[in-house]
Amino acid sequence: MNVPARWALGVPLGLLGFVGSITLDGGHPQMLLQSTALLAVLGTAFGGVLALRGPAAVAALLRTALLGAPTDPATRAERLRDVTLLERLALLGACLGLFGGGTRAIANFRTPEQIGPALCLAIVSVVLALLFNVLFAMPLKQLLLPAMPAEERLPARAASARALHLFGVAALFVAGASFGSIGTGTSWGFQLLHVPALLMVLAALLPSLLAAPTAILTGPVSATRCRWFADSMWSAGTLATAVGTMHVFSVLDQPGMLRLGAAAAFASFALPAAFASLVSLRGTTAPADASEPVDTERSPYLAFAALVLASLAGMILLVALVIQRMPASHA
Repeated sequence: MNVPARWALGVPLGLLGFVGSITLDGGHPQMLLQSTALLAVLGTAFGGVLALRGPAAVAALLRTALLGAPTDPATRAERLRDVTLLERLALLGACLGLFGGGTRAIANFRTPEQIGPALCLAIVSVVLALLFNVLFAMPLKQLLLPAMPAEERLPARAASARALHLFGVAALFVAGASFGSIGTGTSWGFQLLHVPALLMVLAALLPSLLAAPTAILTGPVSATRCRWFADSMWSAGTLATAVGTMHVFSVLDQPGMLRLGAAAAFASFALPAAFASLVSLRGTTAPADASEPVDTERSPYLAFAALVLASLAGMILLVALVIQRMPASHA
């Protein structure tokens, strides 16, 4: 086994970028230390792997994270299946926290002081699951893909051209979003280019990029890697929206900020979603690399993003109804 320094560096850099984006947005990173949400996400993920695959699979995952990817192709493929199971169980834990917190909030509609902790459980569960996947599971999947033969690597000039092409596409998207936000003429139009949201996108992509930079920058375009990068961007957009909604709920003493903050939170999903759509479209025309396992399963991240956005919209509507009821109840 071999532990590349870039793999060990990607997780703390991604976590630092995520914490920095929350801090820049006026939030507090310690609000994520919610024991019930941690138990729902990590307990479901590792407990599910333990129940379905046995303690040897959990030990193998931890050994891979600490010591690096095994050299045997069959062992790599087995670990890759375990990591895929782990990330999907983490999303299941987020759904459990989301539905549990949402149900408790609806049940306590007549007691507003109990709605806050319930909504906190729902949102933090989503954030923790996505954060776990973009910092741990997705980079580990990139690392566990079969090593690319040296003869398939692009020369340095072609790799540089690919990097410049990606940078140019990103610049066009940013410029388009900038002109679109200027054209709206609203005070929240610039939230498409919200710096914390952009930093969160970079924090979500960096661990996966550092896990396998040679294959990504100098290898042939792969449908599997395109799909996994699109998953990272769907996750980044969902993370930005969830964190933005959490920040809105933290300033409910200013009810006038609810509509503006909610619009800004949902607008922060636009740019990552545009990038994810572009990468997904590129993946539909990319050939499957012979050295990679055939992956025909549909990605769960787009459906999960739609579920989370609909749930967050419902939470905001519930809070708005509670705020409207409060003056009448105090009268």
